[in-house]
Amino acid sequence: MGGMSAAQRSSFSLGMRFMPEIARPAVTAIYGFCRAADDAVDLDPKRAVEGVAKWREEVDLLFSGAPRAAEMKDLHPHVRTLKLKREHFDRIMAGFEMDATRKKYTSAEELYEYCDCVAVAPGRLVLQALGLADQPKVDAYGVELGRGLQLTNILRDLKEDLGRGRVYWPMDDFAMMEFTVEELKKGAPTVKYFKMARLELRRAELHLIKARELLDGPLKRKLLGPEIMRETYDALLKKMGKALDLPLDGHPPRLSGYEKAMIAGVTWLHTRVA
Repeated sequence: MGGMSAAQRSSFSLGMRFMPEIARPAVTAIYGFCRAADDAVDLDPKRAVEGVAKWREEVDLLFSGAPRAAEMKDLHPHVRTLKLKREHFDRIMAGFEMDATRKKYTSAEELYEYCDCVAVAPGRLVLQALGLADQPKVDAYGVELGRGLQLTNILRDLKEDLGRGRVYWPMDDFAMMEFTVEELKKGAPTVKYFKMARLELRRAELHLIKARELLDGPLKRKLLGPEIMRETYDALLKKMGKALDLPLDGHPPRLSGYEKAMIAGVTWLHTRVA
């Protein structure tokens, strides 16, 4: 689940188009760093630990004022002007290290720690770019949204992650459902599998619902880009809920470009009248 899929990237790009123009260069730079570091872990799994070490060094260089990688040179002026917090970059790298070295998670709490590194921490950087990072309600929104997005990605990319030897669903959930990783790896859409997949889908849904409920009208307008991503992922979860066997086959449901454009337009309209 480390690597961003094409669908994930297109959803992010669509949401970014609806962010304030002044924030877009910084958000683009944050995204460029995340994508490059992410690819270093996933595109060559045998050298993933080395990739993490390289990008940790790049973060050090960024904050010492001597960025080396092109992505960090793009990011450097925004680190200075927006005072982007080092702690968020360190959390992101901790998440990529989990992808490089860890194959399973015992509990939901451990899984949330991973989500908070690879999804919530980048979201907090984006909130800084939007000038909204110091508002507790907005931060709570970012936590719920980041967790919901990442849990959706985990369900969607189930087979791909299994192929990399990664199992993100908590071992506690397997035990509760009397299901095993070995059964999951067989790829058979059994009753036990469907019960497990519904549990994980519902967990993602609840975080997206909590994120939606945290915002009032004015905040929805300020967070239009993230709200488009939330609505897009909500629609994706609904599609997956009707075909939970497809992620197991490696061909999960997708949203078309037309569907995404409609979601963006409707979300924009709702924020105007909220």
